[in-house]
Amino acid sequence: MWRLKAVWPAKYMDRMVAHMESAESLKDAGNDAVKRGEYAEANEYYTEALQLTSESDKALRAILYRNRSLSRLKQEDFEGAESDATKALEYDGADVKALYRRALAREHLDNVAAAFKDAKEALRLSPKDKAISEMLQRLVIANNEKVKKATSMDNKVNDMSRLAFEGSAKDKEQKVQGKSVPVLLAVAEDNNEPLEISVCAIRIVDELIKNHGRALLFLSMHDNDGLRSVRRVCRLMCARDAKEYVDAAGLILQRIFNALAKMDRSKEIKPDPEVAEGKAVHPLSDF
Repeated sequence: MWRLKAVWPAKYMDRMVAHMESAESLKDAGNDAVKRGEYAEANEYYTEALQLTSESDKALRAILYRNRSLSRLKQEDFEGAESDATKALEYDGADVKALYRRALAREHLDNVAAAFKDAKEALRLSPKDKAISEMLQRLVIANNEKVKKATSMDNKVNDMSRLAFEGSAKDKEQKVQGKSVPVLLAVAEDNNEPLEISVCAIRIVDELIKNHGRALLFLSMHDNDGLRSVRRVCRLMCARDAKEYVDAAGLILQRIFNALAKMDRSKEIKPDPEVAEGKAVHPLSDF
């Protein structure tokens, strides 16, 4: 028994050394593949090497994750590159290469704030690194543009809200009939506007026509011919392809049909058959 206990650790250590040597050789093969521009091949080598290591092999695992982050960056797998760089940093938070690579990945993922934080820390650790310095300058410009765009969008949203909601509740009919809704619809249907602005505009219109009377007023303002005006409202859903916009525009269409049938689900009021028949809309096959 005593002899077995003495021999087993030696065998175990031999096996561990063999694994380590194998993982090291796979790492070297991965590095050679990167030099040749064979990034998919490099990924396979690094992945296989990681599978041969254990959590106790911290230094080697950090290098493997950091290196695989580079090969994934080269393949434009930015999410994978970010994930690998993060894992490398869990072993060594001061790994400048891992910080730089994660910053690059985040820059491509448009996560400017997080990329800036990584680049700033990398430059602190390596102040003479030109590549990091240039990246930081890019990120400062990108961040300023984001702030400017966000401010512009906030101002547009505030302007649309004031246009729609300032004044008393009794003015809402005038807003539907007047300039407020046409202006909002023009914004909603303008493909040059950011999607967020178009969705906001269509939701404000939806808020304005929650009342059945205002919903019918909204319908009538498009055309005196009921069928053609319904077609016009239906086309709102086709202005943008994004699901978020289509869903918001669909609510307006639902309100119109509810108003035509005097239906209100929130109050459990079912469609009035006589009203629905009198305002029936034929299939819109060519809208």
